[in-house]
Amino acid sequence: VSENTENLQQPKKGLEYKDYLRILLFFKKTDSLTWRALDRIEGNLRKNYNMEDICLDYYMVKLRLDNKATIKSGIQYQFPTYFGYN
Repeated sequence: VSENTENLQQPKKGLEYKDYLRILLFFKKTDSLTWRALDRIEGNLRKNYNMEDICLDYYMVKLRLDNKATIKSGIQYQFPTYFGYN
C-alpha cells in the first residue's frame, strides 16, 4: 500500500525537555536552586567518584571586606561588605 505523503505536514516543533525545566526553574527562589544544585553535585561525587563522605557545606567560605571611602572635604566613610552563604 503506497501512501500519498505530499500533502502531509511536518509536525510543529514544540518545547524540548530542557525548555520545560527552564520554565519551571524560573519560578523558584535563587537560594533554593543553589542548594539543590549543591545537593546534586554531592550526589554525583558520591556515586561517580566514591566520595561517600563528601559534604560541600564544609567547603563554603565567607568573605568580609572592610571598605573605606574618602569623599569631598576629606570626610571618610567606612562600611563592611559580606559575601558568603547563609
